[in-house]
Amino acid sequence: MTKNYNNENEAIKKDYFEYLEHAKGRAKPTIRKTIESLYKFDEFLNFASYKTLNKDILISFKEHLRAYKSPKTQKQLAESSFVHGINHLKGFLVWLREQKGYKKLDLTVISYLTLTREDKAGLKKTKIEFVPKLEDVKPLFYAIDELTEKDKRDKAIIACLFLTGARIEALSSLKIASFDIKNETIIQSGADGAKTKFSKEIITSLFPIDDGMKTYFINWTNNLKNSKGFAGKDALFPKMDLERINNDLFQKSKLSKDCIKSPTTIKNMLKERCKLAGIEYINPHLFRKIITKHYLQKPITPEQVKAISQNLGHENIATTFYSYGALQPERQLDVIKNLPV
Repeated sequence: MTKNYNNENEAIKKDYFEYLEHAKGRAKPTIRKTIESLYKFDEFLNFASYKTLNKDILISFKEHLRAYKSPKTQKQLAESSFVHGINHLKGFLVWLREQKGYKKLDLTVISYLTLTREDKAGLKKTKIEFVPKLEDVKPLFYAIDELTEKDKRDKAIIACLFLTGARIEALSSLKIASFDIKNETIIQSGADGAKTKFSKEIITSLFPIDDGMKTYFINWTNNLKNSKGFAGKDALFPKMDLERINNDLFQKSKLSKDCIKSPTTIKNMLKERCKLAGIEYINPHLFRKIITKHYLQKPITPEQVKAISQNLGHENIATTFYSYGALQPERQLDVIKNLPV
């Protein structure tokens, strides 16, 4: 049986991950990415001890990672993933050389992981992602027939994505108390367990995207409270519990009061619902860009743009424009051609 770990390496990595969380204040998603990056390095080493590292190993790994292909999809690693992977490893090794038993690890050796200017430039390139029009993707919500509790929950999740653009980690951890129905506002607060980026508090007023979605979302919340006995700390979007259908069959058809644990659950749900609605897959983050595109194409004031930016949780309005407001090349040409003389 092939050994796929090294006890000594695993012990020191555990210390490093604790250091990232508690001394550096890194968020759990960032730590998960670091864990994945270091495991790729362990595989490349064939799980040999970190004490055996030299410049040739690090140079070879850099080239290995540059050409790495996903075992599942056979797609090459994205430029950004390559850059982040190398930086994760470099950060770990710089920390490692200060630990007992690893003092001989030379900083000069670690420097062989330095990225080229071309690598860094590739990370900064503006990536133009196709963003569909709001009207073209509304069928994702309206195509759902409310036959089961899961159907109803999925429809509520999709409504919330359209109405708030909330990040998937935060959305999956929202509680009943997070939604102020009277003021049509969602409080995304790390203090209340919402897994927001950098644990910041985000106050999000429902975007006036669609009255049908807003009504459904409000009714969903009221139904949980009034008919299902949900209270403030219960999940706004519960996971599904197993329920006995007959003596031999169990099915995930009953609403729990606990939050959905993994964002992957929502991603898989969206893939399934997009397929049923006959539209291309919309990843959770794309909802934020759909909302931004929808409003930036309207004659809105600078104050309204700033409000949209804050509603999405952006501290800097430049983030809204740079990351979410990039124009498709054909749209850019069309706008330029129609500029006033």
